[in-house]
Order: sequence, then structure tokens, then C-alpha cells
Amino acid sequence: MKQTTWRWLVPVLLGVLLCPASPAWAGTPQPNPGKLPCWPGQAPPADTTEKFTFAILGDKTSGGEGKWPIFDRAVDAINLLAPDFVITTGDHIPGHMEEKAQWTEEWREYREHAARLRPPLWLIPGNHDISNTACHRFWQEDLGDTYYAFTHKGCLFLVLNTEEERFDGRGQIWRAMMDFARETLSNSQEARHSFIFFHKPMWDDPRFSADWAELEGMLGDRPCTVIAGHEHYLSTERRGNKLLVIQNATGGGIHLSNVREYGCFHAFALVTIEGNSAHYAIIEPDGGVWPPEIAPAAFRKQFTFGMVSPTAELPEHLPDGSWRVKGRAELSNPFDTPVTLQLRIGPLSKSGWQPAKDTASFPPACGQGSTTGNPSPQSSFPPACGGAGGEFLPQAGNTVPPFIENDELVLERHLEPGMTETVPLPFTVPEA
Repeated sequence: MKQTTWRWLVPVLLGVLLCPASPAWAGTPQPNPGKLPCWPGQAPPADTTEKFTFAILGDKTSGGEGKWPIFDRAVDAINLLAPDFVITTGDHIPGHMEEKAQWTEEWREYREHAARLRPPLWLIPGNHDISNTACHRFWQEDLGDTYYAFTHKGCLFLVLNTEEERFDGRGQIWRAMMDFARETLSNSQEARHSFIFFHKPMWDDPRFSADWAELEGMLGDRPCTVIAGHEHYLSTERRGNKLLVIQNATGGGIHLSNVREYGCFHAFALVTIEGNSAHYAIIEPDGGVWPPEIAPAAFRKQFTFGMVSPTAELPEHLPDGSWRVKGRAELSNPFDTPVTLQLRIGPLSKSGWQPAKDTASFPPACGQGSTTGNPSPQSSFPPACGGAGGEFLPQAGNTVPPFIENDELVLERHLEPGMTETVPLPFTVPEA
């Protein structure tokens, strides 16, 4: 899971033979035939019906401790929907161990809950599952290949492992996987739809930008859906014939938000294939059914990067021995509806910075947490902000003055559509 370091709140709004895989096209490489990470279930009849469904379970670990009821309710809902099979997005267990006994126990717990699934379950490795070379070996010993491909009713399913880079970066091990992907895709030109799975979203992670460009070239203009996890929030976008989905968690750690566009809610996916088209539905275990466009990537990027832009000058050492930093925050509302922006700055006691005396009249904004100017060994510059999340706020307007809550300075500002505002950011550090 990727952690976020900002917080402002905006209201806007299992035997392989039983797995349902038909024989691959002639020439499709199999990295380790007969050793695929699929847990058996009640496989569907082998018929020629074009229309079928499969389900996707999101990340379970990284903040998901104690959230098994959410996962269990998703399993119950999937059983009622009776898809042909289920596939995950990775991060099934906390991981990060080097002892086989702990690995075995954590997988025992996951399987205890997942075994209630009636359809077969395909597993995809995540960074928690394969957090080191020991876990990579455990996966191969107990579960099978770390990347693989299968076909089902004329559709291709290609699973890649973004953790292969742990061995030699972009060396021979990584290259072998990319060569496998290229040969598989080259030999599956007749697939009516291609589904590509990997844990970390290559298209949205600078570490994989060159790899994604290479993979995108392999895909060409075929009808394709690409699914990742890792982030725990839902984010989707369409690029030509491709639907790119960061699937939200199913029982993993989430800073929950009631703004569905922000994508921070628990869900699984049900994909229906008709002809060469794939219909992607987001389903909350206890709630609604949404199209993937409910959480567009553009919205989250506007929310995260387009509303607050802080800048600050280097700290000034005052005659009384204290330090003062002058800064400002550019606030803007890029949406077509009024918003109330809540800024939370802190924790103040850990940063060493305190609001200046004129803060009541000049409300501060979030700092970036680092700079080349470090005024004292006890202080970071400026005080940083906590995790991110969107919520509908109960009120709108500028009637609430800045106040201290839970060691954070809190400020609310109301912005009409298209409105921008610049606010000063004065903070001080007392004499050391």
C-alpha cells in the first residue's frame, strides 16, 4: 500500500486441473506447467457460451488487520453472483517475514476465509506477499508461478509480477518476465478481450514508466482491461481501447471517505464479458453497485494536486532568538460545485513549530515537511500534514476561526467554483 502524507478534507460532491482455464493458443509459453497459483473450486461447465463473469478481490493486508468481516461479506456476495472464477490483486498477507513458519500461519488464516469461495481462486503476488527473496521462494514452493497466463472462453488473462525487480532490478529475471509477456501477447492476437493483471499500477508509478511503455507497445490497440491494486483506493481511466483500473481494497487498510469519487471505500469487482466487450462493475459488500467511472483518476489528481499549493521562504532568525517562516498557500476550487476545504497542520508538538501570533487573522496552510533550511535540530520545516481523505463536511463558510484540535491547527475555507485564494503561512520556533 502506498501511504499519503497530506491531509485536507473536501466535500464535493483453488488442483490446477479444476481451474476454469481452457488450453492456451499453440505456442503460448508456460513458465512452469502444472504449477499455477490457483485454488480449486466448483469449475463451470466447459461450454461455448460467450457471455461469462469473473470477480476480482482487492488487497486484504496493510492496515486490514481485524477487517475480515468485510472480506467475508464480499465472499458471500461473490458466491451469490456465481462467477466462473475469482482473481485477486495481491497483498493477501502482512508478509515481510523470512521464516517459513510465519509465512505458513499467515496463509493459513487467509485460506481459512478464502476457502469459503465456491468458484476457483487465482492468486496474484503483491509486495507484502513477496517482500523479499525468501518470500519469493516460499510463493514458488507453496503456490506456484509468480507470473503466468491462461485463457478462458476466448479471453486472455496475463498475470505479471511487479516484485520480480527485487532480484536484479531490470536484469535477466525481470527481462524473462517481459519476454514471456511479449510472446504470450504475440500468440494471442485472436483473443476477444485481454485482461492484464499486476499488483503495482505500472502506468501510474514512475518506477515502471519504461516498463509500461514497453508493455503498452505489446498490447497495441486490442480490446484490453488492465487491473492493479496496491493503492487501496479506486481510480480508473480510459486510454483508447484500454480501461485502466486501480481496484480498491477488499478488507485492506483504507482512510474511508463518503465521497465515492475519491475511491476510498471497500469493494470487489464483477466483470461481465459479452463479445469482445468487458463490463466492469464495482460492488460494495454492503452497499451499491457502481460503474468504474465512479472514481476517475482525473478527479483524484485534481483533489490531491490541484487544490493546495504551499510555498515557503527560508526561515528567518529573529533578534529575540526565535525563528520565523513566512509562507503562503494557493487554494483553488477546480470543481463545478462549491467546496469547503479543511486544512490540518500538525502534529505541532513533534514539529517544534507553533502558529505565529497573527495566525488568527492570517490562516496557515499545509507545509511540505522538508526544505534545505533547517532552523533547529528539534524542528522540521514547516510542520507536516497527516494522511489524506475526503469527506462531506457538515457546513460551509468561513465562520469558524482557526482552532487547535488533537495537536493540529485546523482551518476551514469555503471556495466557490473556479475561486482561488492566497493565504499567508506564518509559523515560529521559540528560542532553543
